[in-house]
Amino acid sequence: MASVNFEKLKTPQQVKAMLRHCDGEERMEANHSNIDIDKSKTSGNMQGDLDYTATCQKYSERIAFLDTKPGANKRKDRVTCFGLNIPAPKNLKPEDEKAFFLAAIKIIINQYGEDNIIQYYMHQDEKHAYIHAGTGERCMSRSHLQCYVVPEHNGKLNGKWFSSRANMVKLNNSIHRMAQEQFGVMFMDGSKRKSRKTVEQLKNESACLAIQQELDAQKMALDTQTAEVKKEKQIILQTKVMLYEQKSDLDQRKDSIKANEDDSCAALQDAATLRDAAMQVLLRVQQLEEEDMQLIELGKQKRRRQWVSALDSDEVIKAYHELNGRLNDLVPQK
Repeated sequence: MASVNFEKLKTPQQVKAMLRHCDGEERMEANHSNIDIDKSKTSGNMQGDLDYTATCQKYSERIAFLDTKPGANKRKDRVTCFGLNIPAPKNLKPEDEKAFFLAAIKIIINQYGEDNIIQYYMHQDEKHAYIHAGTGERCMSRSHLQCYVVPEHNGKLNGKWFSSRANMVKLNNSIHRMAQEQFGVMFMDGSKRKSRKTVEQLKNESACLAIQQELDAQKMALDTQTAEVKKEKQIILQTKVMLYEQKSDLDQRKDSIKANEDDSCAALQDAATLRDAAMQVLLRVQQLEEEDMQLIELGKQKRRRQWVSALDSDEVIKAYHELNGRLNDLVPQK
């Protein structure tokens, strides 16, 4: 539920850093690490009469004054200031916000003393969306009051007394009663569990939760992509197996073709050898035929010579004359 948040500030450096962060002029001039500050809305903020320098001086003078008192709390870990963060009630009208915060400041003054009020700021330039840490729902932050108070009690610093349960309950109840009586709204409306965390801590938690949700969404998307990648890997694996089988088949065919080529080459070589041998045989046959023709011609020439020699003999001549004579006898005489 809505309630006042108490933030302890120990060192002057911490206090002055928060005062600089909240001051209107410093906001406009400086670049803040808080990305939720919208400078276009800073002019709508409200703060006390003192500027940053005067506020820091008021704080320093108040601490110095308390340190001069007998029995002053000068412990190194002492709390020198509290930052009270008061959110606007959920159902408060925007036009009533300044009046509500001014009434809350009066309650703080009555409870802790006006001398201890260092400065107050109403911020309307830090409204931002955030993720509810309890429900995870997306919500919008509200205007809030930052009031810085020195925890003085009985003349010395006393942080434990300032933030005791009794004082915290008293302050919350007083603001709650004022909200009901003057504005007709509930300050502690039970909308969420009371938290002692600072605004920055709540923002960080909200940011972390938003980041976690984004990471969960990314993980879900990644899981989906991983499943798709697994399917693609399975398809690739099956394709590789198929390609391997096809490669094996092609290798076998290649080996078979190579074997057939080798056989063909061997057969061609054998054929060439046979062709060369046949050519040799054919040439030899031609040579023998030529030799036979020469022998036949020589034989004919020899027989002719024999015949001529036979015709030149006496017996042939005698027979020739005898035959010629007979022919003459047979031919009639004229």
